[in-house]
Amino acid sequence: KTFGPLPPGEYTVTEVLIEGWTTSYPNGNSILVVAGDEEDAVEIEINNKYNLQLMSETAWGYLPGESDAIWDYVKTTNWGWTTEISEVGTYEFYLYAAAGQNILSNGFKVGTVEVKVTAGSEVGLFDVEVTYMIDEDLDYDYWLDEAHVWIGSTELPVMKNGKMTNALGQFNYSPDISPDGLEAHVFVEDVQGPFWIALHGVVQWWE
Repeated sequence: KTFGPLPPGEYTVTEVLIEGWTTSYPNGNSILVVAGDEEDAVEIEINNKYNLQLMSETAWGYLPGESDAIWDYVKTTNWGWTTEISEVGTYEFYLYAAAGQNILSNGFKVGTVEVKVTAGSEVGLFDVEVTYMIDEDLDYDYWLDEAHVWIGSTELPVMKNGKMTNALGQFNYSPDISPDGLEAHVFVEDVQGPFWIALHGVVQWWE
């Protein structure tokens, strides 16, 4: 289909869903198109597959030998990890999905989270750069639908009543997710060290 001529600007193109078929690309079923002054046309691609089911799983970043279970600090049956960092360096967390009870073999690794820690503006402060990266060489095409990061002096967020919580709404950073869902990124300056970091995500795929 060709639409035009269009004034320069941003347009959202969405495909009408047909029963029995699923839009497998783009994620979210719509594409943002920018029409410029000099372009004759902008080509986009929308793919469909028959009778797909959208799958979704919780994911957490895990640093082997260093991460603690979140239930060590809050009363919860939810799985996940938090990790203390006290030194400059680059830390590679494994991003595990569906690893219930914090048992890695229950889940599957969908990517990594790189946490780069450098010196901040003063002694005792750190700059922290967090990058989620989904592995593209897996059985399914996974993407990030959500990403939440806690960085602070306590293992997890502390509410006004003084109790610690693993509620994602209390996590203090929401990384920017790339349009294809394969990366997410956030940069935080001057974090007081040592600090704790918890890396949460939601991954999706079609099956």
